[in-house]
Amino acid sequence: MKQVMGFVKTHLLLLLCGVVAVVAIVVCVLGMTSDAVVEEMKKEIADTGASSIRSLSGQPQNEATIASKKRQGELFEAEYGETVEAAKRINERKVLMPGVFPEAQKAATPFEFKQEYANTMRVLYTRIEGGTLPTEAEIQEEMQNVEDLRLLEEEQRAEEQGDEGDRTPPATLTRRSVGRGMAPPTGRAMPTGRGMPTGRGMPMGPGVTGRGSPALTSVRTGGEPKYDPVYRARVAKAKSILCYYDETSFHHSPLEYQQDAPTPEEMWFAQVGLWVQEDVVKAIGKLNQEAADEVTETDPCVADVPVKRLVYVRVLGYELPKGETASDQRVLFPMVDTGGMPPTVGGPSLTGRTCDEQFDVVRFVVSVVIDQRDLPKLVDRISRVNFYQCLNARYDMVDHESEIAQGYFYGTDPVVRATFEFEGYMAREVYQPLMPAKVQELLGITTEDD
Repeated sequence: MKQVMGFVKTHLLLLLCGVVAVVAIVVCVLGMTSDAVVEEMKKEIADTGASSIRSLSGQPQNEATIASKKRQGELFEAEYGETVEAAKRINERKVLMPGVFPEAQKAATPFEFKQEYANTMRVLYTRIEGGTLPTEAEIQEEMQNVEDLRLLEEEQRAEEQGDEGDRTPPATLTRRSVGRGMAPPTGRAMPTGRGMPTGRGMPMGPGVTGRGSPALTSVRTGGEPKYDPVYRARVAKAKSILCYYDETSFHHSPLEYQQDAPTPEEMWFAQVGLWVQEDVVKAIGKLNQEAADEVTETDPCVADVPVKRLVYVRVLGYELPKGETASDQRVLFPMVDTGGMPPTVGGPSLTGRTCDEQFDVVRFVVSVVIDQRDLPKLVDRISRVNFYQCLNARYDMVDHESEIAQGYFYGTDPVVRATFEFEGYMAREVYQPLMPAKVQELLGITTEDD
């Protein structure tokens, strides 16, 4: 007994530790067998997906299955790549001339670019088969036609009265002097149930009236239209074009008229503005041509097409993430003063999109006189021509008497003056390599070297 007590005293600490360990094991075993612990372990297995491991032995994945899944992944990657490349092709535009961006390769290049830009802007209207109100030269031609017409009619009256006097006919009778109808074009037939819109007060921007010579502002006040050279010239112009425009219609960059060599950023803003305007006139031209192709009995004219007049297109600039000041929100594109027409600033973007690492956002505004029935078609055509989205549309009724007094003949279609705000998306991957350093700085673009 003494020996046992001595052993216990000697190994008391070791014995106590053993007892504690046995108790702990018993508690753990009893705890793991409780319902709460069992349910918790099942939940962990379900959440981690560990239960699927046992199915591997019953449904092993062979090499054929693995290869099939791999081919599906490769096919997806290929189709995605083709989609991205197609989007780049659609979004990409060609620069006016090589060797300009991001930096001019020669000292003469900026001057050559300026001339090429001016030449392109000068013929932009041809893509919509456009025309201005009659020029002074066209009115002078009609004055001669009226004089020839009067001489011819006097000769005919003299012959009818039996005058046997020797009369010398005019030396020159132009083709347009005789037999040309003086009635303005009537346009497309009005569908039943569609009346002419009522209301007046269409705002007319400065520059619309008083173009060229004072003769252009004269209005026929009486007498027969065939003797009024201004009226004749206006009718002749309306019958020879598909769309009106004037000197304020397009967004001209100041570099077109400056004497000094344009900077790289000035050339870039001019180039981007030109791209946008080319897309707009392409969309308008296509829409009008579709309507013109349906005219078979006569030559199509402005009265037969949806878009009667391009009032203006303004390229506002790049839309930046919102900053502390309004100037932080847009990089404006400069433009030539168009004789007092107020600058178009555009409203807030409903999409909230701004320039980012994928796309640069460019805002622009288009104002037209258009058949009100074709408003959705124009939005659709502009949206399709590239990556464009309409943000806002508003329209005012046209004062027909005022328009006719200025010389615009739109026919009998129910026209309105509509203004659309768009934003366009330019893939940065496509355009950043062309951007001058100053433009990249304005857009907050950083490179790996920064």
